[in-house]
Amino acid sequence: MSLGEVRHLGELSAIEQALGPGGVLLPGRDDVHRYEVDVRGVAGSAAVVLRPSCTDEVRTVLAWALEQGVRLVPQGANTGVVGASVPDRSQRQGVLSLERLRQPLDLQADERTVVAGSGLRLSEVNDAAREHGLHLGVDVGSDPSVGGMVSTNTGGSRLIRYGDVRRHLLGLEVVLPSPGTPVLSQLRTLRKDNTGLDLKQLFVGTGGSYGVVTAAAFSLDRVPDQVVTALLVPKDMRAAIAALERIETAAGEMLSAFESMSGSALAAVRAFGPPTLRWPFGTEGPPPLSVLVELSSSGQATAGGARQDLQHLLVEALSPLLDAGVLRDAVQGSPDTLWPIRHEMIDALRRGGTVVGHDVSVPRRRLVAFHAGVAELVDAQAPGWTLADFGHLGDGGVHVVLWWPAERGPAPRVPRVLRQALYDLVAANDGSFSAEHGIGPVNIERYHHYVPGEAQELTRAIKAITDPGGVLVGSGLGFSEPGGKLG
Repeated sequence: MSLGEVRHLGELSAIEQALGPGGVLLPGRDDVHRYEVDVRGVAGSAAVVLRPSCTDEVRTVLAWALEQGVRLVPQGANTGVVGASVPDRSQRQGVLSLERLRQPLDLQADERTVVAGSGLRLSEVNDAAREHGLHLGVDVGSDPSVGGMVSTNTGGSRLIRYGDVRRHLLGLEVVLPSPGTPVLSQLRTLRKDNTGLDLKQLFVGTGGSYGVVTAAAFSLDRVPDQVVTALLVPKDMRAAIAALERIETAAGEMLSAFESMSGSALAAVRAFGPPTLRWPFGTEGPPPLSVLVELSSSGQATAGGARQDLQHLLVEALSPLLDAGVLRDAVQGSPDTLWPIRHEMIDALRRGGTVVGHDVSVPRRRLVAFHAGVAELVDAQAPGWTLADFGHLGDGGVHVVLWWPAERGPAPRVPRVLRQALYDLVAANDGSFSAEHGIGPVNIERYHHYVPGEAQELTRAIKAITDPGGVLVGSGLGFSEPGGKLG
């Protein structure tokens, strides 16, 4: 059935009436481009964009889609990088945008909790929370939506201190695309509730494939009132891991970030980053490897009641490392000076050339061998490409970035054999081919290759219960083939 036939039969006109002005966007009539392309440039073609503004309207949309055999791609802020938030190119999928689910925040400062609509951004939650000295401790370079963070289990640069979204999640409201479109409403903000299965966890990290998250409840942390940062120059990756273990022993839970940055990635920041960035190495070029370390605390004190001086603590932890030659240098700097360098990294690389990224993780004990193995693969199988890696060294997350500077001319394709060898190396080191970003079309081939068959079978079985008609697509979990009556 074509889109024109669907409109002629009145199905879309009924949805337009239910959602109101701006609730239905159609290609050719409305500008739908931003719903069709993600930040990495993965693009598709939407048959329709549906924009409900409340839970009841989400139910209406899903009931209609279930009845008509229409398939929808749930979309939050569209900041994902694996193609899971945009339709494919078949023109047979609609986009279910949740950006209008913006009911007012319910923030309880005394409980350190917040209930937020799926369409609100992380920045909006934190702007409201900071008025009470609180924040949601998820730090990412983008500004994802609440629903998107749940769907992808967002982690970020400070995961070593605060954990991922799963750690903060207290409750969810989810609409299921099953007959009757039931609403699973578990928005209580209890931190202890052991009354059976913790069903909210079923929807975390599943890319919106099991149900549509319309609201979420989170626990909040106190905003640190003491933060110190430094840029370390370790002798090599092994020395970086030794420094991590030393600082972690000395600082404990006050270690909030330990971010690695290769010299090639830093060089790109120096060349293509904003002129307002302050270069921390004077007139010299970047060292082969640097690490951004951050300690933070919120009113912590020693047993004797004295306030812990984090600057002194960091100096004491670093001094023996410098004396032993584990660290070649340590540059102190303010968070406002050092963090912009780290956050600017991927954008600077993109401005300066072609980027092919891989978001992977391995256990910390395997990082040294993995790092060496990746360098050997790139040298042997991708001549001309530069390894510009960086990542969350403290939690084993690595962004393996291959970079082709624009000055070298058009970038050749990265050999498929290299990418396969890279993911095989990840698997051999007991790692994950997707540390943070999820599955989606970009990773679906690797999902089927590396995830055990028993796990895939169970995933499909759960999908068949929560979404028997295969209404929700995009994540790659369960039903992922194109189809439906929009097209």
